[in-house]
Amino acid sequence: MERIILDVDSAGDDILAVLFAAINPKLRLEGVTTVTGAAGPIEQVTNVVLNTLTLAGRDDIPVHAGAWRPIVGNAKADMEAPVHFEKRLVARFGDRLKKFNPPAPTPVRQATPGHAVDFIIGTVMANPGEITLVTTGPLTNAAMALLQEPGLTGALKRLIVLGGNFQTPGNITP
Repeated sequence: MERIILDVDSAGDDILAVLFAAINPKLRLEGVTTVTGAAGPIEQVTNVVLNTLTLAGRDDIPVHAGAWRPIVGNAKADMEAPVHFEKRLVARFGDRLKKFNPPAPTPVRQATPGHAVDFIIGTVMANPGEITLVTTGPLTNAAMALLQEPGLTGALKRLIVLGGNFQTPGNITP
């Protein structure tokens, strides 16, 4: 059984990843960590994950909120703004899109206390060679964990990155 930590920014692909990992009998989802990205502020990102896990019947999986902005370079207001391409879509398609990216409903439970970076470090270091970190959003939590605990590189089983954008400061948002 593959033991994983998912680090997500709660866009559509991340929601599917959380659902898949939560119900897949071949995976043991140790926890989900959140990072600000395409879904808006860290509170929105975390609430989406909490609601997704409730939908999957997996309120037993810990969820830790993490970085609310990149390590350098962007103001909090920039990072809390959701993807803004909807303004162009509203101009083209009218009122049908006015409710784009509404706030997530209040979850039935709260995030697990403690920062995502501490959870990643603690879980991996307590289980050397057993945990795969899967990142589907900005790599801020992973970078902060590696900066705080250099031994993490040798303790991780694997690091899987959904990424590939090296020259643009973000896919749509910073």
